[in-house]
Amino acid sequence: MNSADDGVVAGSTDIDGIRWAYTECGDGPPVMFLHGTFASGAMYRDVIRTLQDRYRCVAVDLPGHGRSGFDPRGWTVDDVANGVGQLIIAIGGGPVTLVGLSQGGAVAMRVAIKHPDLVRALVIQGAGPDGPAREAAEALAAFGRVLAEADDDRRRAAAAELQPAFHANGWVQAHPHEAEQELSVILRQDRQATELVARVPGGATSIEDKLADITCPALVMWGEEDPRAFWGPKMVAAMPAARLVTVEHAGHHMNSDAPDVCADEIGRFLDEVHTVRTEP
Repeated sequence: MNSADDGVVAGSTDIDGIRWAYTECGDGPPVMFLHGTFASGAMYRDVIRTLQDRYRCVAVDLPGHGRSGFDPRGWTVDDVANGVGQLIIAIGGGPVTLVGLSQGGAVAMRVAIKHPDLVRALVIQGAGPDGPAREAAEALAAFGRVLAEADDDRRRAAAAELQPAFHANGWVQAHPHEAEQELSVILRQDRQATELVARVPGGATSIEDKLADITCPALVMWGEEDPRAFWGPKMVAAMPAARLVTVEHAGHHMNSDAPDVCADEIGRFLDEVHTVRTEP
């Protein structure tokens, strides 16, 4: 592991021949953060800053993202869930709280179903139990091919064209610096990996009939402008210990659209689960 001046430690471990990279900071009950497609563990940086005084925060780069490696033959959501289970054991064992956005949330639910002994609680952000609709999956796969094959100008144009769909109306225009940072993360991803990454969500099979098996405490969060927010009430109705938070003025990337609200809601939930006492 490599230590940084701000207390963040970079680490990695080998899982089934693939390098899994992560950063961690803080001390206390372990919380593992799982990002969405084309992002990295850094997407949770602002949330982690509010939690690291009382939690051990581990932000993972999922396969094909950030500093992590990938299988050139491709992989599935279930493969990632199995890897997260092994990673939990590698960093000291569970149970941990898993916090995941989009694909990260989909993975977190599957880990809780397959390895309930490793998961103490869940925060599921913008993730339903099914995969994307066929049209959305095809569009994502096409975007992945552009990132893999096109020249730099076309790659950037395609990413900029897609970006507003993930945010609340007007967010990109109102936050040019943050929007540019998000684009830079997408465009820095390994070209070969991006095409494979883009195929993963479309291959997910539904776990709707298994939601009742998620018995740990769960916070289900949806941005009010996320077109798939209809899943929120259905999910909490099926999960025995879940509650729903709808984030106003937020789209799919709710941690960017409403960072303070998301950090407060996640922190409050974790403190309830872990009965952590904070100074008034």
